[in-house]
Amino acid sequence: MAIQTLLKTLPVVFFIISIGALIEVPISTAQAETEISIDLDRGEFVKIQARIMEIDAAGNFIVVAEKEIHIVDMVIDGHQFKTALRNEQGRRVPLESFHAGKRVYVEGIEFERDRVAASVIQHSAPAQARRK
Repeated sequence: MAIQTLLKTLPVVFFIISIGALIEVPISTAQAETEISIDLDRGEFVKIQARIMEIDAAGNFIVVAEKEIHIVDMVIDGHQFKTALRNEQGRRVPLESFHAGKRVYVEGIEFERDRVAASVIQHSAPAQARRK
């Protein structure tokens, strides 16, 4: 698997991905530096619909259904893998439009128990409104 390096000049996050099935992603923020390892061969695609429990102060992840939902921006095998933040109509929105208690729909890869690299985080209508 060919993996390219992506350096973003965003003030919040940048990623460097190593070559191989196991991807190590150092995350640099203004507050801390952490590393995420994603094993694509063992990762499981997940869909979650629940309320946001918490939003990380640095903006790296949110907590939904007791899982860390990581907001990512990286290149894997020549393809961009970036979390799309969307409103109920599917339009892009900033992370600031999300808050604790807000119902969301999440798709992504669970790369470790209770840790998900999100491809989509979308505002979701309350359950009663969807039934109509």
